[in-house]
Amino acid sequence: MHTLQDELQAFLKIPSLFQELEGHTAFDIPASEKPGIVLNQGITLPSVLGKRLEALLSLHLKACESHKILHQNVQLIEHKNTLGELDFILETNQGQQIHVELACKFYLLDPSVSFNFHEQWIGPNRKDTLVKKINKLIHHQLPLLYSNTAREKCNDVDFKEILQQICYKAFLFTPFNHTISNWQNINPKCWAGHYYSFQDFIGMDFPDSTVFYLPPKLEWFMEPSPKTEWKSLDIFKNELEVFIKKGRSPMGWMKNLEQEWQRFFVCSW
Repeated sequence: MHTLQDELQAFLKIPSLFQELEGHTAFDIPASEKPGIVLNQGITLPSVLGKRLEALLSLHLKACESHKILHQNVQLIEHKNTLGELDFILETNQGQQIHVELACKFYLLDPSVSFNFHEQWIGPNRKDTLVKKINKLIHHQLPLLYSNTAREKCNDVDFKEILQQICYKAFLFTPFNHTISNWQNINPKCWAGHYYSFQDFIGMDFPDSTVFYLPPKLEWFMEPSPKTEWKSLDIFKNELEVFIKKGRSPMGWMKNLEQEWQRFFVCSW
């Protein structure tokens, strides 16, 4: 079990994927002047990872004296059609308003997809890609701020002066023994480990002292705790096989005798 404070600290440690994206700068999460405030929040976090991280960011911002939340999760509906949602509209104590869109993604590098480096980053189950998310952010989510519906619902916003920033967190995984010499505009600090095919993984020779854990998706961004239930390699392989047979690619954690640990993915493809 992880505490609310554990989750918040893990979220805040996730590096940003970009410092700038098509003219939009990264949102630097401010330091909290009252970091203990979340311990007193009697809340239940959402069970969907993206919404959970939005809730964690909201809790943190409420403990920050430098920023105030004006609007959060603004549903935009026009003629009974859902246009989308605005994640956060903030105001600094200097009066600057900021529209922030939050994303946290897990991408695996597949060089066989394309010669274009950005197009090679895909989701573990090959349903999501970095390029698709960028296009959605730039051409759909950010422009929603200037829709008629947003102007009506957020009538306290100065649409001429508001900034738009992106809080794009990511964990990046590369094939085993693969190195990247040129990260282009992607932050190399987002690199989080390797991935393996299932056949390659079961053929690996791990020391007998190595232990493993299959975290549920809600724990993918977390770190091991003293209560993490580590398993032997044989038990872990059996658990993995259940996911692989369903065509899913789970994250795993491994830890050696020196208590050093790392994330990795095992792919069904």
